[in-house]
Amino acid sequence: MAGRITLTRGSCVLLIAVSYMRLAMLPISAADFEISGEGFSVRLIDNSPTFSVITGINSHGAVIGLREQIDAKTQVGGQQGFYRKGETERIAPILEGYTNTEIQALSDTGQVIGYASRPIGNPKGSITAVVWDTSSGKITDLGKPMGDAGSHAQDICADGTRITGYASGSNPARLRPCVWTWNREQSTWDVDVLPTMFEYNPFLMTSNVLISPDGKRIAACIVSQQLPSGGFEYEVHIWEQDQDQAWVNRKVGAKEFRLKDMNNRGMIVGAVKPTSSNSINIRPCWVDEEGAMHLIKLFPDDVSGEALGIDESGTVVGFSDDPPGPDGGPQAFVYRDGLTKPLELPPKTQFSSAQAINSRGQIAGMMDVTIPQANKQEPNSEPIVKTLGFVWTPKAATTAKAK
Repeated sequence: MAGRITLTRGSCVLLIAVSYMRLAMLPISAADFEISGEGFSVRLIDNSPTFSVITGINSHGAVIGLREQIDAKTQVGGQQGFYRKGETERIAPILEGYTNTEIQALSDTGQVIGYASRPIGNPKGSITAVVWDTSSGKITDLGKPMGDAGSHAQDICADGTRITGYASGSNPARLRPCVWTWNREQSTWDVDVLPTMFEYNPFLMTSNVLISPDGKRIAACIVSQQLPSGGFEYEVHIWEQDQDQAWVNRKVGAKEFRLKDMNNRGMIVGAVKPTSSNSINIRPCWVDEEGAMHLIKLFPDDVSGEALGIDESGTVVGFSDDPPGPDGGPQAFVYRDGLTKPLELPPKTQFSSAQAINSRGQIAGMMDVTIPQANKQEPNSEPIVKTLGFVWTPKAATTAKAK
């Protein structure tokens, strides 16, 4: 049965076209809505006039994301990182002496990591790794290895005691994976450079230095060979601590692999350019515990995509994308047991992407919705399309939370 559900909020009406009447839309807060389907619910986070995306979710359902805001005076758009727990939303603070904060991952304890930046050319460096305690609001400079000029935090373990990323320096040029460990006795972050074959590993800026939720494994794509042409060949390595607590690495695969997420079993997801193809498109893939890489099948007629999140069971989420053009766009997928399926979202959702998944099966990302323009002078004005962040929750998880 075809139908349409509308919900009025103030002077605007949010419409989502649906093809059956089992969906129900309920107001959550001044800026959120929940759509309830037969086996799932989707919470839409409407906290931007144009664009909002959820990029991470922890095991408690707290999320981080990115939203666009328009300056009222200049009418210039700018991006803000945010943290959302329940009805409470906090904007990422700016580290003293810097002009911008980019957030990238969060722990189960509410620690959010990323980097602070300022204009290039600053004598004290232009980028530094940071951790933001969302409970106290304090943002802390994680520092850098001695002699390095910059650093960037990219991942954090579940209990918030270990953070991974990279540090950079010059004379000679170097860019190396590193790990920050919380020193409980001194209440400081200690940084260690991870051993690599070469000092300069530029792919770390495009890929990520990942850490497993339990903090026992670190993964990154590092240089394995410097070519006479000036290029590089790369390998995926995993670091684990030996009995003396030193980080020891081992090769798990030979590919230029964009790492995005890793679970405690050592399974890694991301994207890779197939060596058998002349196309510039990248494909979603995952690496198993033995280091074997597996491509994830795209949806029919799609040409590219990325795997962005994985849970302990091996369920992978990401997006599959059409060829470039006005009619193309990404669609969120769930990959399990060798099958790629669309994430169950409200029918008529045009574009979507699944960015992360947690241990409860909740999936976070972004999707397009249509909102009519509230204009009394022009009641028939064209609707606008907004990209909103979402949290998708299976009914089983909703029921468990209620209990």
